[in-house]
Amino acid sequence: MANINNLFRFIEKIYPQYRMPFVRKLVSDPKSITADDLQVTGDLDLYESQITSLPDNLTISGNLDLRGSSITSLPKNLKVGKGINLRGCLITTLPENLTVTTDLYLNSSKITSLSATLKVGGDLYLRDTAITSLPDNLTVGGTIDLRGSKINSVPKNLTVGGNIYLEFSPIAKKYTDIELKKMLPNVKGMIYTSYNQL
Repeated sequence: MANINNLFRFIEKIYPQYRMPFVRKLVSDPKSITADDLQVTGDLDLYESQITSLPDNLTISGNLDLRGSSITSLPKNLKVGKGINLRGCLITTLPENLTVTTDLYLNSSKITSLSATLKVGGDLYLRDTAITSLPDNLTVGGTIDLRGSKINSVPKNLTVGGNIYLEFSPIAKKYTDIELKKMLPNVKGMIYTSYNQL
């Protein structure tokens, strides 16, 4: 492995446009990561990776996939151009001021709460999570999937551009369909509380 890294370093010195791939540095030589490496073009796929951390100030133009990885926290000042997938991940909290341009997948993750400053441009998937409440004033551009979640209250000023799926959640058992429609006036799509409605 050291020989390959040395070869990459040698090539970088002669041809700066040919840099060692970010993921290779992350896995084999994290100390060699420079500010230039923190701009990842395209997706960063660390599915089931044994990597335990990401550097601060990381910008990814595409999607960030951390499904089943060993990463325990997201870096400070993380910017992701598209979606984030944390299904089955060890991360328990999201950073403040996180904006996800497209979809945020938290299904079966260890996340226990959402930041009051979270913004999701696409869909938000919270199926089978330990989260018990949504922050007030949450805006989701697409659909919210709360099936099988532990969410037991309706937040104030929830805005949803798509549908809300509530099957098998405490909210679906606690409120009638009519009550939910009154409590959630800013949902543009349908509110599903049982599979009979699908």
